[in-house]
Amino acid sequence: MQKTIKRKLISLKAVLPRVILYAALIFFTLLVVVPVGWAVLNSLKRAAEFASGKPWALPKSLYLANYASAWVGARMGDYFLNTVLLTALSLAILLIVSVPCAYVLSRFKFRGARILDLLIMAGIFINVNYNVIPLYTMVNGVGRFLRIRMLADNAVVVSLIYAGTSVSFSVYLLCGFFRTLSTAFEEAAKIDGCGDARMLLTVVAPLIMPSVVIVLLFNFLKFWNEYLIAVTFLTTTAKWTLPIGLLDLMEVERLAGDRGRMFAGLTIMLVPTVAFFIAVQDKLMKGMTLGGIKG
Repeated sequence: MQKTIKRKLISLKAVLPRVILYAALIFFTLLVVVPVGWAVLNSLKRAAEFASGKPWALPKSLYLANYASAWVGARMGDYFLNTVLLTALSLAILLIVSVPCAYVLSRFKFRGARILDLLIMAGIFINVNYNVIPLYTMVNGVGRFLRIRMLADNAVVVSLIYAGTSVSFSVYLLCGFFRTLSTAFEEAAKIDGCGDARMLLTVVAPLIMPSVVIVLLFNFLKFWNEYLIAVTFLTTTAKWTLPIGLLDLMEVERLAGDRGRMFAGLTIMLVPTVAFFIAVQDKLMKGMTLGGIKG
């Protein structure tokens, strides 16, 4: 009897950590899935259904007119396009700057490289939210000096700020991946007469593509959901991004009582992030475990 109890206790001890892990995973998954699912269901309700006082009740019918109203009436379609263009431009600028910078810092030895590396790492700890007002003042000052009206209210300027404030983290992350790669391929390419720029584009870039996807994912989420810089710089309504438009929509619908359109706008903002994650999931998992060939 005692031996049977001991065996059960040993078996329970072996299984218990796995049960706790699965329970934690299920709990945190529900923390993400339930609010998103609740928002989607509420986006399909009519205005009268919110007056019933049953927020968890299922919609009586799929009222898709909320999406049309949010897309056109609340101009979420215009804000969606602005956000796509702003995010794409910011990511392009970020990659053009950070990939060559990380390659040079991880592969070449030159005077001041260590100091430059430390400065880039220090930039990770600078919170851009504390620098929004100085940035806005500086950009306005440059605009007055160059006699360019509304320089701050410019998507290209905001893209440059987005990319510039994300370079430190991206370079730091990419340097770690570059240093795990063997130099054998690059040495062979040099023997064949390949230059540094061509080597980066044709030899090294395909090898670090999973790490580039990680940089894109992290910064895509950051740029897509960014609010403070956008609301400070983009003062023209036609140039607003989704976070600004969504907050404006929430304020309007809170007074009007038509929360279906508000949740539809929220869903419009959430869908691209989920779709982008699903599209790059395989490469993201590969990039997280990327070790490269040790040199």
